[in-house]
Amino acid sequence: RQETGVVRAELTAQQRGYMTVQGDTYASIAAAHQIDEQDLRALNDNVQMRPGRNLKIPVKRVVIKATRPVSAQPVAATPEVQEAPAVPVRDQGLVRAVDTRDAPRAAVVNTTSAEGTYVVQKGDSIWGIAQSHGVDQQKLMEVNGISDPRKLQTGMTLRIP
Repeated sequence: RQETGVVRAELTAQQRGYMTVQGDTYASIAAAHQIDEQDLRALNDNVQMRPGRNLKIPVKRVVIKATRPVSAQPVAATPEVQEAPAVPVRDQGLVRAVDTRDAPRAAVVNTTSAEGTYVVQKGDSIWGIAQSHGVDQQKLMEVNGISDPRKLQTGMTLRIP
């Protein structure tokens, strides 16, 4: 409806009104009213924000997700709701520690083709090979005549000192 040249938005019984102030944004108003910003924009035709503008505030949406298929058949009896045992505040959100001292450990896989040698695999580096065999990187390079570690190639057989 129009009165003295001012257009007023009509609100339904489920909507509230809000008059904007300096610094308001759709996001800040939506957050303050705990509503979806896109719903707020859609209800107000995404009008430009300015102080003194009357906005419609939509009702909050409530979405209930079914955890199992809903039957059209009436339910014969309503199951009793049982309270969960109280969890002390100190235990809420925490995972109990597990003793791993006796847990199986990962085993190092021996990729040597013969005692004291190693066949270079894709992605290997001199440093990684030296670390996995517990030898000094420089010593590994010297024994194998490698002056530049970037020259390592897949399939090379290295002697492990």
